[in-house]
Amino acid sequence: MCGIHGIYQLDGKPVEPALLSAMGRITSHRGPDDEGLHVDGDCGIAMRRLSIIDLAGGHQPLSNADNTLWLVCNGEIYNYRELRTELQAKGYHFKTGSDSEVLLHLYDAEGDDFVHRLNGMFDFALWDARRQALADRARPDRCQALVCDAGWPATGFCDRGQGLAGVARRTAPA
Repeated sequence: MCGIHGIYQLDGKPVEPALLSAMGRITSHRGPDDEGLHVDGDCGIAMRRLSIIDLAGGHQPLSNADNTLWLVCNGEIYNYRELRTELQAKGYHFKTGSDSEVLLHLYDAEGDDFVHRLNGMFDFALWDARRQALADRARPDRCQALVCDAGWPATGFCDRGQGLAGVARRTAPA
């Protein structure tokens, strides 16, 4: 069990790392082993980690070699070994033994349709700095909480609703 969360500022203002940290503190019970965040202007993604696969090397967010793709992922990709072998044959290099890293390279190789190749139970958020696009997806058996309010100039996501509630109170317009 891990926890992912993030903010995408619809008004183009930079994300405040302190807001991501606040979301992480609220959901710290989801991942007591590690935490990490990445902010790129108007997008910030973060996570709390419970280490299960690649205990030493699975710190997130994960990035690709040129730091244009960033990922936070909660769950397990059951077919990651097969996908990893296929991607290595295409020349992709892996920094970790984490199943989550497969998502970065598969997205790079196949674009938005890469999710149809995944077998598992997962939530993820992937920031593509080249396209300035945020992709997120929840596994089918679990609802990912997404908040978008026209009065609040940002979209927040968190796999636990309480993480959004605390941030919405701090950022809502007066």
